[in-house]
Amino acid sequence: MKKIIVILSVVLSINAFSVNAFSATYEQAAKQLDTKNYNAAYASFDTLSKLGNKDAQFNIGVMYLKGEGREVSYPNAYAWFKLAASEGNEGYKKTLANITKKMTEEDKINAQEIYAELLGVYSDKAVALKTKSDLFLTNMKSDTFLPIKKLPAKYPKRALKDVKPGASRINYIVGKDGRTKYQHVVATTDTDFNKASLKASKSFVYKPTVIGENTAITQNVSNMFRFQINDVSYKKERIYEVLKKREEDAEKGSSHDRVNYAYLKDMYLQELPKAQRKEFSSAGNWFHKAAVDGNTAAQYTIGSYLFHSEQSVENKEKGIFWLEQAANGQNAKAQMLLGLEFIDGMRFEKNLAKGFEWLSVAAKTSTAAQIEHALHLATVKDPAFNNIALAQKILEGIDAKKVEDLVTYHETQAVIYHLAGDVKAYKKASKKLIKHAKKHKLPVNIMKENVLNLANGLPIKPLLTI
Repeated sequence: MKKIIVILSVVLSINAFSVNAFSATYEQAAKQLDTKNYNAAYASFDTLSKLGNKDAQFNIGVMYLKGEGREVSYPNAYAWFKLAASEGNEGYKKTLANITKKMTEEDKINAQEIYAELLGVYSDKAVALKTKSDLFLTNMKSDTFLPIKKLPAKYPKRALKDVKPGASRINYIVGKDGRTKYQHVVATTDTDFNKASLKASKSFVYKPTVIGENTAITQNVSNMFRFQINDVSYKKERIYEVLKKREEDAEKGSSHDRVNYAYLKDMYLQELPKAQRKEFSSAGNWFHKAAVDGNTAAQYTIGSYLFHSEQSVENKEKGIFWLEQAANGQNAKAQMLLGLEFIDGMRFEKNLAKGFEWLSVAAKTSTAAQIEHALHLATVKDPAFNNIALAQKILEGIDAKKVEDLVTYHETQAVIYHLAGDVKAYKKASKKLIKHAKKHKLPVNIMKENVLNLANGLPIKPLLTI
């Protein structure tokens, strides 16, 4: 059979990375400066400067130089320009040299004092201690947590008819029973592949994470679904050209461009010969650049990866730092992760007040967080937080037609109705749970047992064991 070469047409869709209106992204800070909202711009640039963003540090220097929302101060401008120039940017070094020529001897003494004070928080060393991890920057792997039951995705008919290869990356939580929860597409080469990928991911079962003697949830687990037709391949020269061009665009572009590029590489890099792959820096490096620009989705990606790492306490602490950055930037996934971890008390010291606070905030923008919030309100044993009536109200306010993970939704319904003593509603929810569990080939009997275990505060049983 003649081999078919497909000319790559990149239509990469990134679903999880919209810029949040409340996060301090570089793009927003620059807009605040352009519109002369100087106090907001300074605060945003300062937040980004603490993450090591050199452009933000330079812009604070410009604000002091021009008197934009600050008194004109050559010493302050010099100190910030020197921070910005620490990585060797020629433009920043030139600006630093020019301002030095205009400074008096007294200015220079003051500038060095200010610079010495800034180093404690904003220096490359101080920033690296809080944020950088070689584990993520050079060794990031997306599919390190492998399922014990993994059914293949069915090739979409339309894509097959059009002789179209492609890929979709699906993210989800792995629950205490080992099944996937809250599945969603984070990146895809074509939306034709999404439905099949989501369906397959719902049948996956993992060996749950065990901490001490208890099973724990693991968040932001990922699987790449690749759809390939025999004797059909991409034109490798075109992939190389596209990746090189997108790399240039990402370097000059926004944080969204950098995250987009990281996932584009994830999709296509393996199609290239090994020698060519070495020409491209790691995806982790691009996520870090986006995180430093204030992209909360990139911050969440780094944070969750390091937080779940067992490599070192240092990496875990850096993971928590990035998760808090993302959560404070209104990233619902990071907020939900922190909320669930504080409530579980396995990776953090248990703090129900913090846990429910984060979950309630996340629930304002996330259906998954609404479901988790309702479940934990109903099942928590502490009377100060237990509120079955509120749990019911939250659950009944969810439009089931918009829920992707109907297994978890109906499981939560069954638990809450059981606790509320509503036998009719409990039976109805249990029936729907069984229907969807069977659809995804999940062990029904264990799932039914786990509903009662959840309701009674008993350990959750794994769906499968090795």
